[in-house]
Amino acid sequence: MKTTLKRILAFSLALLMVLCICACGSESDISKSKSKISKKDTFEETEILSNHYTEEDRTDIAEIIGAEKPESETLDTEDPTEIEFDENKSESYNILVLGHDRAAMLTDVMMLVNIDNIAHSITVMQIPRNTYIANHDDLNVATNNLNALFATYYYKYYRSGTSQDESYKKALTSVADDMERTLAVDIDFSVIMDLNGFRNIVDALGGVEMYVSRPMYYNDPEQGLYISIPAGNQVLNGEQAEGFVRYRYDYSTGDLGRQNAQKQFMAALLKKVKGSLSISNVGEIAGQIKTFVDTDMSAADLLYFGKAILKCDLSDLNMFTMPGNLAKTYYVMNREATREVLTTYFWRYLGDIPDGMFDKDTIFNCPSDTNISSAYYKSADNVYDDSIISGDDAENMIIN
Repeated sequence: MKTTLKRILAFSLALLMVLCICACGSESDISKSKSKISKKDTFEETEILSNHYTEEDRTDIAEIIGAEKPESETLDTEDPTEIEFDENKSESYNILVLGHDRAAMLTDVMMLVNIDNIAHSITVMQIPRNTYIANHDDLNVATNNLNALFATYYYKYYRSGTSQDESYKKALTSVADDMERTLAVDIDFSVIMDLNGFRNIVDALGGVEMYVSRPMYYNDPEQGLYISIPAGNQVLNGEQAEGFVRYRYDYSTGDLGRQNAQKQFMAALLKKVKGSLSISNVGEIAGQIKTFVDTDMSAADLLYFGKAILKCDLSDLNMFTMPGNLAKTYYVMNREATREVLTTYFWRYLGDIPDGMFDKDTIFNCPSDTNISSAYYKSADNVYDDSIISGDDAENMIIN
């Protein structure tokens, strides 16, 4: 049975941006042999060719990507199954995005993404992988780094006799529950990524135009990572794009410098997606996304988010790192500043997040360690990086 084109398009629009955002933090690819989360809606065919689209299919695509309604053509006469969705949805949604490495299931990518169909905005808060997190709920988090939380849950469930697939799903749910309870904002959906398709997706888009401010050269045969990017304006192909977002070897601010470069890439990617998504490439892009993305979103949700994303311009994009400070080997959340930005961008229609609700179990603090506790309770104006990259800032970063 032919897969509905709307379902294909939903994955393409709503998750293309999030997939590449997630890829921006990857330290290594995810194993292709990992157990998958069961989707509410999955693709039933691997390859969708544009010459098989019905007139209705092509009209749907034209409507969503903003093209003119196509003229009638003699194509496939089979109409796709309709997806029912609420055209009047008008809300703000928070999505937790994770991406983990091959060897140890460390989530070197953790981001909270807000898609707001009231303000027509996208907000991305990057959470550094070495963010301090305390042991909690009888859970001993290895190294007390946040990037070990998913792995800790996974192995806890798996060693108790739960299957790999169920352990994987339960670990994602547990991380989302922890973040929702601690940050005191609703997490409506979760996405976890297989990043092997990152290069292919960038290539399917025809590359991403970037200004590279410094030459980037690095070789790591063990990871299969070979970065060779000269400075200047250029169009990065898939391999170069992966190198750009993973490079962190001579930034004066270390991993935070890499996160700023990732913000630059995310802005360039959004600009590219809005300018180049078309009937001719949507099938190829959708095929890549379906292979490498797992989510608890329904097809109707995805179509809704796809439309919402394409209503956003660069001026509607906000990106920042969770406010905090360095202490020992950790990045420590600044309690006051983080509550403020979450109120502004992830809780904006509900008033201030009550202080008593926010991190009420203090799992982002270690009261017995004066260095960590001091960083946690610093004033909101005393953080390591308080920059919020707006669309205007992003455009200036993209163009020399």
